[in-house]
Amino acid sequence: MSAINLSNQIPPAINTVEGTAAWALLALQAMNPQMRVLETDLANERVVDSGIFKAADGTTRLWMRASFEIDPAWASDNSKKLWLHVREFSQTQIPSSYTSN
Repeated sequence: MSAINLSNQIPPAINTVEGTAAWALLALQAMNPQMRVLETDLANERVVDSGIFKAADGTTRLWMRASFEIDPAWASDNSKKLWLHVREFSQTQIPSSYTSN
């Protein structure tokens, strides 16, 4: 399990949902840089990927992609929110560089 202590591992400067999402996906990518999943017969993709690009409107954007395995019971067990059915990628700890501003 990629355990997290919410009181001291999320940097205190993060104060938006967008910042939290970007931090979490970048941390997962740093923790599992080589993990891949065969999504189709021809598509062997990293489970977390990201990049930076310049959009047509001139803004610089961070794109992110993640593929989370979920418990097969998600469709019939509506006692939990969907994100509670997500399975962990690994037992890897969060790098210390991701726990401070």
